[in-house]
Amino acid sequence: MAFRFIAAEQHPDHDTLANFRKTFLVELEDLFVQVLTLAQAMKLVRLGQIALDGTKIKANASKHKALSYSHIEKLEAQWREEVQALLQRATDVDEEEVADGVDLPREIARREDRLHALAEAKAKIAERVKARDEQAQQVYEEKVARREAQRAAGHPPKGKEPQPPKTGPRPKDQINLTDEESRIMPSGQGFVQGYNTQAAVDVDTMLVLATTVTQEPNDKQQLKPMLTPLIALGREAHHLPLAERLAPDAPPPDTDDPVIQMAHALKTQQGRALYGQRKCTVEPVFGIIKHVMGFRQFSLRGLAAVSGEWKLVAMAFNLKRMHVLAAT
Repeated sequence: MAFRFIAAEQHPDHDTLANFRKTFLVELEDLFVQVLTLAQAMKLVRLGQIALDGTKIKANASKHKALSYSHIEKLEAQWREEVQALLQRATDVDEEEVADGVDLPREIARREDRLHALAEAKAKIAERVKARDEQAQQVYEEKVARREAQRAAGHPPKGKEPQPPKTGPRPKDQINLTDEESRIMPSGQGFVQGYNTQAAVDVDTMLVLATTVTQEPNDKQQLKPMLTPLIALGREAHHLPLAERLAPDAPPPDTDDPVIQMAHALKTQQGRALYGQRKCTVEPVFGIIKHVMGFRQFSLRGLAAVSGEWKLVAMAFNLKRMHVLAAT
């Protein structure tokens, strides 16, 4: 009320807010940490257990603007044929015979511009898949090295010989012409053109402590960026049998394998209770952001820009949450 009185009910319009956000996006990201520092000073952050999850947010782009590599090649062939047909027509007729409103040079130029745009899209797809090819080549070389080591030890390897990976773009590799850094991802609404947003949330206060945005459709590769120690090894059953829920914990396995240790921890009473808190910690945050705050789609485009926008949204949520916590 005080601000509204001082400003005489004046407020910036949409364009002013959008330009401010775009211009000072980096500075707004720093404010996220400052808000958490303020929450710590107010003794609202306890930093006990932290839950991590992700949710899909629509990009500022339509999935209908996404083209697959194979479809790009079909369009290229079609438009090349059309350009050749128009060139042939231009040589076969004179100006009087094309006075039907058809501007041949303009039609040819328009198709050549489209061909240029498609060539750029193909080049970007090819550049994008280099990381995938390098990883596949590394896996192949590791398999070959293991089999060679087995042969050197006098143990002929079993199974088929590994085959070199096929590199380069695949027919289903896609790019969006509006926001090329967004991806088509599965979500509760089917498939959306968007990003996978991550949030690490304090279990006690439901304050968002860290965020990131990824182009990967699943959360499997987000552990290291967000760093949380208790990880599900697969989809867990919603309702365990009563006997299993009440059974005493099995003794810890005598192994140093971290995967086996994790599997055991998740089956203990304490492990199930701790992991169960993730759903009632992160999901409400996403629900409030999407359905109460109304943030279901990014306004900016590109991974760097939407990462800053997501941090701004998380900061806005934290301010709302801090207001509630301070009143209790």
